[in-house]
Amino acid sequence: MPAALTQVGAYPLLGVGPLPNVDVAYPGEVWSHKRANGVIVPGSAVINVMVSGVECVRPIAADTIVDTGAGFRSQDISVAMRQIMTPDINPGSQYNPALGPNEIVNLPIADQDYLRTYYSGVLNLTLVVPNATYAPGDIIGWNASGTRPAGKASGTGAWDKMATSATGTGIFVVHTLPRYYGAANECILTVRFLRANN
Repeated sequence: MPAALTQVGAYPLLGVGPLPNVDVAYPGEVWSHKRANGVIVPGSAVINVMVSGVECVRPIAADTIVDTGAGFRSQDISVAMRQIMTPDINPGSQYNPALGPNEIVNLPIADQDYLRTYYSGVLNLTLVVPNATYAPGDIIGWNASGTRPAGKASGTGAWDKMATSATGTGIFVVHTLPRYYGAANECILTVRFLRANN
């Protein structure tokens, strides 16, 4: 028997890095037959594209979202999630540590992999710009240059208040009070899609 046993609750959550980028709080419209066009970080805002006759989705970058005329609209935006949570068969080593379930669902979705896209429902987001004050009723959109919380995939792009997000990407409303963690004010946002009555 070990000399020292771990204590329950001895490891407080100090940030959202180890948590899934996105998970489903209440299901809505979901599609699972599409493929990634380019590498996609789970929890990112994506739009539909046709690539060689195959329906795919790609991350939103410097796209213009329009109200009328040709182009992408806010109802074309969805949230990407991994299609399958592949089990980690690696027992762990000093070179390749084993991954937990949250780390697996946060792995980038490779080009041409199948993925799930959510268009309605209620989601819990942690791929959210830290050091901001969020409140129920705030409109949340995709900020392609937004800072990601520590421990998330490298690069930029995160969900943010509409004032600093790309025009037309405000597809969420904050549903409940945010839960903040750590000194950087990282948070879990529970959000509803604006396009549905969920």
